[in-house]
Amino acid sequence: MQLQYAYPVSHVSISTQYQYTNTSRPVRLRQGIRDLVESPSSDLAVRFKSLKDTLGYPIIFEPEWSMIWESFKPQYPDQSTFIPSITGIVVGWCEALAIWLGDPEAEEDIERILEMLNGRVGLQLEVIYSYQLKLPI
Repeated sequence: MQLQYAYPVSHVSISTQYQYTNTSRPVRLRQGIRDLVESPSSDLAVRFKSLKDTLGYPIIFEPEWSMIWESFKPQYPDQSTFIPSITGIVVGWCEALAIWLGDPEAEEDIERILEMLNGRVGLQLEVIYSYQLKLPI
């Protein structure tokens, strides 16, 4: 699996064409999302709050979990490992962004980007398919 990171813009991408309802998610995924993403005490929520405190803007993170799951289901026979894997990647992104934001040499770039954000920082997950491998990357 390969996720594209574009710095200094806040962007990690995962999307497909299909719409699924919240109830179409397996129970393990709903539990993982509840515990690892939506819980205010989760590592991800703590990282997002820290970035909000640093940036002055909240991080908007509203992935289409059902679509992401449908794309990666074959690679995750154990459903309970899927959400922790994805949140681990996002936590890594948060850590990298926090390091970059703390870099005094990046101060001018950070100021320029903050001006362009207009109070909105979004993190988007997107699935990109490799037709050679016939797998999401």
